[in-house]
Parts: sequence; structure tokens; C-alpha cells
Amino acid sequence: MENSGIVLDRWAREQVEMRLGYARRLARRLRVVKPLLRDMGIMWSPWMGRIMLYYYYPEKLEGAESWVRQLAEILVACEQFEAYSNQRRGRDYYARQRESLSEAFAYLNALQDEGLLSPSVVGTLRALAAEGRFDTLLEEAKGQRLSRGERLLLRQCHKG
Repeated sequence: MENSGIVLDRWAREQVEMRLGYARRLARRLRVVKPLLRDMGIMWSPWMGRIMLYYYYPEKLEGAESWVRQLAEILVACEQFEAYSNQRRGRDYYARQRESLSEAFAYLNALQDEGLLSPSVVGTLRALAAEGRFDTLLEEAKGQRLSRGERLLLRQCHKG
């Protein structure tokens, strides 16, 4: 990592552990949650866990049915879109000082370029945002009303 110009400080180590440890933390949590789901009549299937791991471990979906991968992409796209709009998460988790919808869409485009998200999932998220379907969610994530500029950006975001 240092050869790539990444300083291995405390924050970088925490990020690596967070990502590598995600599967272990999820497995621990699922041991508690699965019986509760069963009590509610919800049948757990292994694909459910794999879609939850997709962002950090996309290889776990190699050979999966296309609908499973698409659910994973939808989960990742929506989570990342919200994360890039959430002020508290931005500060605490991503070390950002300011949230930006344009950066959120740029990140979704980057995930599409990397092959993690398909054009249909990104396009659908953009179309729904343009329709105003996420306005309330985004205001909650931001902790304030959307500005006029943000609303304009959202209404035009389907243009890519």
C-alpha cells in the first residue's frame, strides 16, 4: 500500500480492518437476527447474506442468478447514494467535511465504470431521483431541506 502512495496511519488501518472484518461482523449479527426473522415467519436464504456482502466482496456473487446480482447492485447503489448525502456519516465514517449530490452521482458512475453497478441500476436510480422519489430521504440524511440548486440537480440527474 505504501508503494501506491497510501500512508498506513491509524485511520488507514481502521479502514482496512473495517472492510476485511465486515463479513465476520455480519455473520455475528446474523446469528442473533436469523432466529428473530424465523419467529416473524421470514425464511432466510443464503443469497440474502451474499447481497449484503457485495460491495466489499463482489466475487461472492460470481455465478449467481442475474436477479440476485441486480438486488445486490440496487442495495449498493441506494446505500452509497444515501451515504454520500448523510452529513453525520460523512464526517464520522468517510472523513468528509461536506456532502455533495454531484459527488454522489460521480461515485455511482465510478462504481458503474468499475463494473460493480450496471447501467440499468444507475439509470433507474437517476430516473427515480429526477422524479423526486428520494427527496424526503435525502433531506433526512442531510438534516435539512434540499436547496434550490440540489433540487435542480436532482431533477436533471437522469441526463447523466
